[in-house]
Amino acid sequence: MFPSLELKSIDPLERVRLGISGPSAFYMTGEDVLQLSGWNITTGVRLRVSGRFLGLDGVPRPFVHDVALTANRVIASVVRQLGEGWILNLTVDTGASSVPYGACFARVQVVRGLEASGIVLGTLCAGYVTSAQPIAFPGGRVRSMVEGRGNIRLITGTNPAAGAEISETVPTGARWRVLSARLTLTTDATVVNRMAMLRITDGATVIAETQAPQVQVASLTYTYNFLRLGADRVLVQIGQIPIRMHDFILPAGYTIQTTTANLQAADDWAAPVLHVEEWLDGQ
Repeated sequence: MFPSLELKSIDPLERVRLGISGPSAFYMTGEDVLQLSGWNITTGVRLRVSGRFLGLDGVPRPFVHDVALTANRVIASVVRQLGEGWILNLTVDTGASSVPYGACFARVQVVRGLEASGIVLGTLCAGYVTSAQPIAFPGGRVRSMVEGRGNIRLITGTNPAAGAEISETVPTGARWRVLSARLTLTTDATVVNRMAMLRITDGATVIAETQAPQVQVASLTYTYNFLRLGADRVLVQIGQIPIRMHDFILPAGYTIQTTTANLQAADDWAAPVLHVEEWLDGQ
């Protein structure tokens, strides 16, 4: 540890030289601040950074700061001044909040200036965190939001009105891999053949379509199970139709839709059930 009298008496440039001689320390001037940022989809989460800071008195002192996160995938940040000295180490987690892996992304940076135009001097660590899985400096990595595995989610979509198609949009700040889609259609008594199809668009342009292997006639309820693996089979006896689909990874704004030939005004699609792998994809 640096002697306290030496730290107080030497000029700032010499203090910087001493600071960078220790590979696990990050030197901060009085103008630099610690910025903790988070993105999240779970209600009631507080992101917490804790660590040790070595001031000019030569004594390492602990610090703890936190920030409340919204559940809408929008960035929330807090900046804290630590003074002049060295960040020795820190760790970031969600404290007592119960968060599945992939649902909360954290980033810690050193920034010069308190305004929006502040300059980022360094990113210390970034990655997904839970109460049991923190990220840390030193020794941690700076990860991308879309790196590694995502958060496995079961999503029940919007129940469309009778005669309307299913349409689900990947929300802002998210990226989805569609693992499966379970879609149920009940037809009215009108005698005409319906043909169901799953359509993927970027919000305007059709990217891919997957068609059911057979028609659905009047007064029946079929469940169409779109799956990434397996062959198409028709199980009319129990109203279940497995359909193989492509492996889709969809950015925000892309849509998962049905398009049904000869859909009647009283035909009724139920709320879709989507099994997705989700990554946060914020700015």
